[in-house]
Amino acid sequence: MNNSQLFYIGKVIDVRCRKRANRIRAIVQTEDIQGILDSIANKYNVKDIFNEDKTDLNKKYWYKKFDPFVYLPFLPRHLDIVPEPNELVLIMYFNSEENIGRKNQFYVPGPKSDPRNLKFENSEASKSVMLEGLNYGGTSDILDENGELSFTDSYGVFPEPQDNAILGKNATDVVLKTDVPTVLLRAGVSNNINQNENPIPNNNMGALQITYFDGNKISYPEKKTKKLEIPNVGLKKLIEYDLEVGLDNTVDSYTGSVNLYNLPELKDLTSLSFNFDTPLPSISNVPLFQYKFQAKPMSAVTEIVNTFIKGLNSGEIVFDDADKTSFKPTGEIFPFFYRPSLNIRNILNLTPDPNTQPTDLIKKINATTLYQDVKFSDSIKTPGFGIVMEKDKFGKQFKLTETVTKPSSYTNEKISVSLLRSNEIYLLSYGTNIGTNPAISFTNKTNYGIDTEFISNEIQPKTEPMVRGESLKELLNLIVLFLTTHVHAYHGVPPVPVSNATSVQEIQSELEKYDTKVLNSKIRIS
Repeated sequence: MNNSQLFYIGKVIDVRCRKRANRIRAIVQTEDIQGILDSIANKYNVKDIFNEDKTDLNKKYWYKKFDPFVYLPFLPRHLDIVPEPNELVLIMYFNSEENIGRKNQFYVPGPKSDPRNLKFENSEASKSVMLEGLNYGGTSDILDENGELSFTDSYGVFPEPQDNAILGKNATDVVLKTDVPTVLLRAGVSNNINQNENPIPNNNMGALQITYFDGNKISYPEKKTKKLEIPNVGLKKLIEYDLEVGLDNTVDSYTGSVNLYNLPELKDLTSLSFNFDTPLPSISNVPLFQYKFQAKPMSAVTEIVNTFIKGLNSGEIVFDDADKTSFKPTGEIFPFFYRPSLNIRNILNLTPDPNTQPTDLIKKINATTLYQDVKFSDSIKTPGFGIVMEKDKFGKQFKLTETVTKPSSYTNEKISVSLLRSNEIYLLSYGTNIGTNPAISFTNKTNYGIDTEFISNEIQPKTEPMVRGESLKELLNLIVLFLTTHVHAYHGVPPVPVSNATSVQEIQSELEKYDTKVLNSKIRIS
């Protein structure tokens, strides 16, 4: 041994100290184990001092006065941290060259290469973070090159570097936070803390939080605001009707088409923004369905366009022609818009002047005639174009909306808050009983933790659910309201079941909700 060396690397053999003094048995990798055993055998004349293969002492002599591999904890006994067998420990000696009697020798639990290995890490894995660890492979990284979590969903499992913490071996810890004065006592932090796996926080962990806040948030009662407004939703379909032949003459014969388009989700194609002149995107120029007509009088043309519009409204476009043409669109239909084609819109927008050609005037007259006769229904005054928001509902529809806000404000008042969270909460007191039920009988076994059997057999039947005060008050107010407002038909008969303010039926309805609304079965008291 080197007297200038402070620590030596050892491996734990056993941790079952018979005096519960947290002593361990360990061997140091640089020591001559066989030589130490031989010196002990020469010093103490004990026939059965060795085990069968003479690699260690006989187990009955472990932790006895001549056991050379016993090490005392260097940490104060108040810190109860004992490593596991086969884990790495750091060994210290008062005098490493002259360790007479091997009594003044101590250990400190060794470093862990990964916080996911707190429950157990063999000595070889622990060496990966030490100088000789160059020869050993390590675990996967938890942080990336920027110091950020490589798996962001793991946030909250391990304490942050700026905080202090005491970590248990099995997903338990006590965290002392720095940013806001907070103590966290947590159990079941994660369900999968394993080497080379990304641990995920257990949002159903048991936790006690005590925090001292610099300010206090005050919440006020909910505020409900009702108003009429027109919803702005994306258009799904567009109908455009066109006259290709016959606009420029006075013969009552027209050729054209009615086209149905699917509309993409664009900000300009909504129920509030789309109008008579909104340009159609190039991606929608190919009709989903087209109905063509030839040499039809104006009355027949308007009937075709109106039939097309009403058919889309009903879900199927059907024409009583020779071919019995029909089309049933797929996908969403409403809201849809109908209007004349760009060709007809340009003519309708024409303003006559002295230089206007006679044929242009004829076009405007014919286009106007068609435009004025196209209607969603006879009761609709708006001709030529419009929006159908829902089936049989023409025009932009007002809807009553209700907005709920939760006003709040902050004060500079410092405040301490305690929070207890878990799936089930039991508040237990000694010597109290409910009715004829005896008090809960705690035993010495429950002093080191209560198991599920004791909870089910002893605690559950001797506790009752907590009452929600405000919900109980609502029920009592309802009963009192009936008592103070009810009437009797005449003396000696039960009250009329309906009072001016409430009814027996309403009270009975609330009583049926008592176990879920008034009581919280997950929080129980003795």
